[in-house]
Amino acid sequence: MGSVIIASTYLCRHYNIVADFPMTLIATAVVFPIVFSIGGAYKRRENALVKYSSIKAHGRAIYFATRDFSKLSEFINQDLRGKGLPSGEASRCNQFLSKMDIAFEDVKHIYQYRTPRTLSAFSDFFVSVLPVVYGPYFAAKASSYSSGRLM
Repeated sequence: MGSVIIASTYLCRHYNIVADFPMTLIATAVVFPIVFSIGGAYKRRENALVKYSSIKAHGRAIYFATRDFSKLSEFINQDLRGKGLPSGEASRCNQFLSKMDIAFEDVKHIYQYRTPRTLSAFSDFFVSVLPVVYGPYFAAKASSYSSGRLM
């Protein structure tokens, strides 16, 4: 990446293509709107993933409760109740099982869907292209520094 920046700056200096445009222009016109829209998109996406996890986990909990073939559900509802666990405590254990399932789904979805591929591709493109576009700016700034040669 550094060699692309150096080549762009060198070519701009060689052909005398210089521009001294302010960095704040790029920051306010490009960077801030992108950052805010990405932040908002992430918040909406994270909220949707939490809701999706909750729907899946509660559906699975209802399925486990109605089928009673799950070993964990069977252990709570038959083995523990057979040993004298009150029905209210068995219900609480089933609620904890549901909460564990929701947490598992949250973690799984965060792992699977954390970084959108388009955002990653945009970031790669932006980081690769911006230094080349800024070649004239770097050439203008470089002209005020010594080239290291004696005159």
